[in-house]
Amino acid sequence: MIYAGLMRTVVGIQPPTDTTDQLGRPNPTWTTRTYMRAEVRDQGAIETEWGGGPAVVRTFDLMCRWGTVQKYGITERFRLAFDGRICAIVSITDVKNLHRYARIRCIEVVL
Repeated sequence: MIYAGLMRTVVGIQPPTDTTDQLGRPNPTWTTRTYMRAEVRDQGAIETEWGGGPAVVRTFDLMCRWGTVQKYGITERFRLAFDGRICAIVSITDVKNLHRYARIRCIEVVL
């Protein structure tokens, strides 16, 4: 369960914009379009191999209202920006299938 008083973090919602590069290949970009409030829970980090070199992958769980996810059509293609971080969404879960709260799991990759 989450409480409104715990949703202290302002999170930028960045939907993808599909563009193409000079060769006509798809090249998605993300720009903050609106904001929501969420409770951010840091789930820890691991060091891993990413793009041919070492990187740290930090996982976050964001708890927010289910209605916010529905209102803005948030999917796994979106990015979330908060506290100077930009995170890719891994999964969106309706907590207890009650359509009240959403758990958004996302990762930040630091090279």
